[in-house]
Amino acid sequence: MRVGLVSQLVFLYAQAGLIQGKPVLRGLDPRLASRYEPSSDNMFACLDGSQRIPFGRVNDDYCDCADGSDEPGTSACPNGTFFCANAGHVPGTLSASRVNDGVCDYDVCCDGSDEWDSLIKCPNKCAEIGAKRRDDEEKLAQANDAGMRKLQELVAQGRELRRTKSAELEHKRAELAKTEQEYSVAEAHKNELEQIQRDHETHNANTMQQLTTEYLEPVVQYRKELAAQLHILRAHRDTLIRLLKAVRDGHNVEFNDEAVAKVVHEYGEYAEALPYMEEAAQAYVDEDSKARKERELQMDRDSEEDDASLVLCVGAVDIAENELRTVNDDISVLLGWMRDLEGYNRNYHDLAVKGAVVALADFETAREREMSDVSSRHEAANIGELKSKYEEAKPLVDAIAPAD
Repeated sequence: MRVGLVSQLVFLYAQAGLIQGKPVLRGLDPRLASRYEPSSDNMFACLDGSQRIPFGRVNDDYCDCADGSDEPGTSACPNGTFFCANAGHVPGTLSASRVNDGVCDYDVCCDGSDEWDSLIKCPNKCAEIGAKRRDDEEKLAQANDAGMRKLQELVAQGRELRRTKSAELEHKRAELAKTEQEYSVAEAHKNELEQIQRDHETHNANTMQQLTTEYLEPVVQYRKELAAQLHILRAHRDTLIRLLKAVRDGHNVEFNDEAVAKVVHEYGEYAEALPYMEEAAQAYVDEDSKARKERELQMDRDSEEDDASLVLCVGAVDIAENELRTVNDDISVLLGWMRDLEGYNRNYHDLAVKGAVVALADFETAREREMSDVSSRHEAANIGELKSKYEEAKPLVDAIAPAD
């Protein structure tokens, strides 16, 4: 609807502010004031340039411009806007539809200017709202400052941590490079030692092959000669032990023969220290000749397993020679005791002693014959040369494959 001139003036300037001494239209953003100066012919150009209208029709509560620019202070144009100055707070812009709608829009117009022609009155709360806003902004600013300081602190800590970690990383890299270099040197040294070891093993293998070709056959033959001799000597020792055991167990203690007592005492100590010797001697007695022969053959077969290796065969000879010395020593001691019995007092007629002395004579006769056979066999086998070959081979073999 149209209003009269007085009403127009009221609509135009009532409750309006001043800019440089000039009145400002209600609801007009002061930044647009220059666009609302009447032209020389007292006309107003819509801000979208769509048309021109008499200036008196601005803020007349009737929407003329398509963009609603002719009604900045009323609710006539649905797409119009209303500017709230909000002195003491921040300006706000409200949709024209909310002007004079009976609702105090303090969220936008804290000064209550949007309800200038309403049934309700909206007191100006900009001082209160502005103060709260400024207080909130101050708190926010303080929080931002504190956050910024914390951020700067964290950034500084991060830079220091990065510097420290970078230094540590460089140190670790240097250590790694050093370790890799040391590893490389060690690896090269290991490879060198392994090559030396391989060369040494190859050399030893070649040398052992040469030694095997030269010495294995005579060393094997020497071992067999020693094994054959040991069979005989073990039997001699077993026989002497059996005779002495019979004297110890069967002599008449009441005769108190000094020669017999001495032998029995000394043999008793020997048997007590080596109890298995009597057990072996008894097993020899209990064994028939066929079983004994089979046992000795099995021992020879077991020994032949070493004959394919010069190292093992040399070791077997070493063991055989040691046993040979031990058996000969045993026989020497045992035979000495048996010969001491020959000095027993014949007036006592100790049957156990007498039987042992008679058996000794038979034993020595048989032993002499058997040892003569051994000597003949050794001579035929040229055992002196076989032993010499073994003695040549042993230090050479030990140098390549030393005994554990």
